[in-house]
Amino acid sequence: ILILPGLGIVSHAAIWGVGSNTIYGRGSLVVAVAVIGIMGCLVWAHHMLTVGLDLDTRAYLMAATVGIALPTGIKLYSWNASMLGNPMRAEAVSAWVYGFMCMFTLGGTTGVVLANTVIDIVLHDTFLVVG
Repeated sequence: ILILPGLGIVSHAAIWGVGSNTIYGRGSLVVAVAVIGIMGCLVWAHHMLTVGLDLDTRAYLMAATVGIALPTGIKLYSWNASMLGNPMRAEAVSAWVYGFMCMFTLGGTTGVVLANTVIDIVLHDTFLVVG
């Protein structure tokens, strides 16, 4: 839930950086943010409570974590499509948008890797997840 305002700020900064009035795929972005918010509420416990979970709960959390990857990819694709082919302003906001997109991609990739239950059990309390 805490990421939702940041996603909106990145969308606004991306269209401001290229001087456009609209962002590519506005409808899909709205649906993607709603799905991220709903799925985020359902998966939140996975980040806090992992000790002693039964196999069915781990399987559900694994599927839900992979399910969050699709709307995340939609958001990244829409941001890239909005900025593609348009000259970006050489300002700090543009660098921030690209940096956010890189970090969002890296975090999403580690989330998909950690959706594998065995890898999640082994790596959950390590610096890869916590740091």
